[in-house]
Amino acid sequence: MDAETANVTPAPKTMKQPHQPYFHDWGLPLPSIFTCMTFAALSPAIVILVRMAQDPSAGYWLGISIKSVLIVPVIIIVCHLLHLTAIRPRFFPSVFATLCPAIFLVVLGVSCFSVVDKTSTLLLSFDCTTDTNKLELDLAYRSAATIFDTCVQRVASSTNSTAIATAMLIDINDCSEYAAQTPERVRYAEQWNYLQQMEHLSDCSGWCTPGEPALWNMIHYSGDSCSKVAGRAMKGKVTHDCQNLIKLGAVLVLVALMYLRQIDLSMEKYGIDWRPQVDHSLLRASPFLLNVAL
Repeated sequence: MDAETANVTPAPKTMKQPHQPYFHDWGLPLPSIFTCMTFAALSPAIVILVRMAQDPSAGYWLGISIKSVLIVPVIIIVCHLLHLTAIRPRFFPSVFATLCPAIFLVVLGVSCFSVVDKTSTLLLSFDCTTDTNKLELDLAYRSAATIFDTCVQRVASSTNSTAIATAMLIDINDCSEYAAQTPERVRYAEQWNYLQQMEHLSDCSGWCTPGEPALWNMIHYSGDSCSKVAGRAMKGKVTHDCQNLIKLGAVLVLVALMYLRQIDLSMEKYGIDWRPQVDHSLLRASPFLLNVAL
C-alpha cells in the first residue's frame, strides 16, 4: 500500500433519521381493520340492546337509556375518520374507539339495572295510584275503554245490532273516536301505543286491575293485567340483559387495555411516536394505568 492511499480517510457516514411508517407502508387498510375489529368486539352488546329495545316494557321504561347507546357507533366512526386524516395511528382516537365504549357499556348496564329493579317492584305491586307513570297508564286504559264503549254503542245503534255482538266484530282501532285528534289522543298517545304492544306481544289485558278486557284485540279476552306481565318481564329477561351488559362491558374494558398495550408495543417496534405529550408526574398515582394505557 503506497503512502497516498494510506493517508486517505473514509468519508463519514450520514445518520439516517428513523422512518415512521404511514398506514400505506404496511400495505394494509389498517384503519378499516381496526374499526371492523372494534365493531366486532361490540357486536354482542349491540345484540343485547336490540333485544331489550324490542321488548315493549324495556322500550317504554328504559327508552332514553337504550337509545343513548347510538352515540357509540358515532364515536367509532369519528375516530376512524381521524385515523384516515392523520394517515398514521393516533393515541386518543384509539382510546375513544375502544376503552370509552366499553366503559360506557358498564355505566349503561348499571344504570339500566337500577331502573329495572325499581320499576319491576313497582309494576308487580298492587298499588296503582302512588306512582305517577303507573297511574297515567291506568288512566290511559280507562280513557280508551270509555272511547271503545261509545264506539260500540254507536255502531250497534246504526246497524240495529246488540252491543255484545258488535264488540266481537271490531277492536278500538276501528273506531273513529279513537283515531280522532282529541285531547285524550294527544295526552295518551304514548301510553296507548305501549298498551297495544303489550296486548299483542304479551297476551295481557287491561293495565292494573285484573279481569279487564283487551281493547286492541278483536277477541277482547280477559288475561293477566299488563302491569303484572310487564313487571315479570322486567324482573326476568330485562334484568338478565342488564347484568350481561355489565359483564360484557367489564370484559371489554380489560380487552381494550390489553389491546392498547399491544398497539403501543407495535408502534414502538416500528418507531412510531404516537403517545400524547403529557406530564407523567401527574399520573404517578396510577402507575398501572400509565403502563397499560400509555
